[in-house]
Amino acid sequence: MTRPRTNRAALLGAALIALAWLVYGVATVSEHGMTLDETSIFYAGDRTLFFLTHPGVPGALDFVANHEPTGFTSRFARFPDFADPWHYPVLPGLIMAVTNWLFGARLGSDIDGH
Repeated sequence: MTRPRTNRAALLGAALIALAWLVYGVATVSEHGMTLDETSIFYAGDRTLFFLTHPGVPGALDFVANHEPTGFTSRFARFPDFADPWHYPVLPGLIMAVTNWLFGARLGSDIDGH
């Protein structure tokens, strides 16, 4: 079998388009706001990250309790419904929380960090 030839110009063009889109996204991230239900997934992600970084705290991942675990803080609320964090998948919220933990302070905003 012969190996298909790679069109380097097409690959370079695709890479340049992707890079331009990334630069545009980073430059304009602070101009975008939040949707109504994002506060709950941000809260759930922050709470999951807290659970993973504080394994000895009782109830760290107990979303049913009406109180926050000791030491947990988040700028985001369970809004619009108290039970919203139960409806979201864990991985996207956790990825957002880790991204905010790594970059939020550098961007100057928890919203931009998520």
